[in-house]
Amino acid sequence: MEVLVKKETNYKMKNEINQNIKTKRELKMMQIMEEARLLKEQKKQNEEMLNIIKIEEMLNNKNKNEFIKSQHKGIIEKKKTQEVDVI
Repeated sequence: MEVLVKKETNYKMKNEINQNIKTKRELKMMQIMEEARLLKEQKKQNEEMLNIIKIEEMLNNKNKNEFIKSQHKGIIEKKKTQEVDVI
């Protein structure tokens, strides 16, 4: 009789331990899924920021090129006026 009680107690403890393990595993999985969601969201924000930076760099380069072209045109016009003055 005592052996049956011990077996039953062991069986209940085993089930309880397995349930605790299962609960902890599910909780950990939920935490991992939440971290994955946050990382995915962060990646999306990073990609958006990268696109903004690329656009700003393109605009900045465009402005630099326009400035250089206008400076170059100014130099050419200055040379032409000097040539006209010499003649």
